[in-house]
Amino acid sequence: MHTYPTFGQCLKSILDSRELSLQEGARLMEMKSATSLSRIIHDEVGVKTLEKFHFSLLNNPNFSLLPEE
Repeated sequence: MHTYPTFGQCLKSILDSRELSLQEGARLMEMKSATSLSRIIHDEVGVKTLEKFHFSLLNNPNFSLLPEE
């Protein structure tokens, strides 16, 4: 059986591929703290928060996501 990565795992991979720390990623996403980003990466947030963050990530000019991302 194939298991898919969580949103948090995918986000961590995106940060790692760009060699960004949590602090830098949070700053680029215009978040108040890296703790909020850490909670998303560790899948410790609800669906509404994930949806809001996902929308922000897709529309953030600081991140140009690759099609596979």
